[in-house]
Amino acid sequence: LSDFYNAKEFNDNGIFASHGLMPYIKEALLLPRVTLPSYMQRLQDMCKPSLIKNRIYNIIGITSCGKSTHVNNIVHHLAFLPNEKTAVVSLEATKGEYGIDLLSLHLETNLYWKESDNVIEYLESPDVIEKANDLFVNEDGESRFYVVDDRKGTVDSLEKLCETLRNKYGVTVIVIDVLTDLLRVTSNEEQAKHMNWQSNFVKSGVTIINVLHTRKLDPNKDGTPKKCTEYDAYGSSIFVQKAAGNIVINRSKECP
Repeated sequence: LSDFYNAKEFNDNGIFASHGLMPYIKEALLLPRVTLPSYMQRLQDMCKPSLIKNRIYNIIGITSCGKSTHVNNIVHHLAFLPNEKTAVVSLEATKGEYGIDLLSLHLETNLYWKESDNVIEYLESPDVIEKANDLFVNEDGESRFYVVDDRKGTVDSLEKLCETLRNKYGVTVIVIDVLTDLLRVTSNEEQAKHMNWQSNFVKSGVTIINVLHTRKLDPNKDGTPKKCTEYDAYGSSIFVQKAAGNIVINRSKECP
């Protein structure tokens, strides 16, 4: 009798009465947050106290401001989080090039700086193999992260790849580097359609981090470089409007 009278009305249309929302509120609040590398502690504190799961975030910056360095550090950090499975959709670098960047970071050695005759010997040394395995494989023998080398370069292929990463590989964080390279050749309507897709897709349990270029900025009246804002992101304004947070990177190349 109690099961009969306590039964909740069946719902399959996405409409929920307010009296039944509390369990979902608690579930959302208890989700573990997505943290950032330790050197980004001030930025993480500004996110109060870190990135919220299952949301969209944008990393925005002008050319040569250090976006790749910071994004690689974030990916390296995420790869070692026990509750996350990370994937990078690389629209600029090939899988080999991206692997070099991340392994160089992990080894604290720029592999590009080594002479070609010596770099393979270096990579095959026992201590480097051990460190590389620590980056690529976790304690359970599973890959720490995935790299998607998408050469098709279409919005449709990107969306299908993201769905495969989530449904087949259990990925929880997807970094799209660089999204504007893909969408800059599409119309505002197509850009809006894709961002609406992202908004729905994150509800399946995925956090998306988009890397965005900016338009070329004219210098200040005194000739000094102008700092970019989120509104300088290349493409439709819906990029920044749909995001839960926009992280803007600026760099002074004249700073000693």
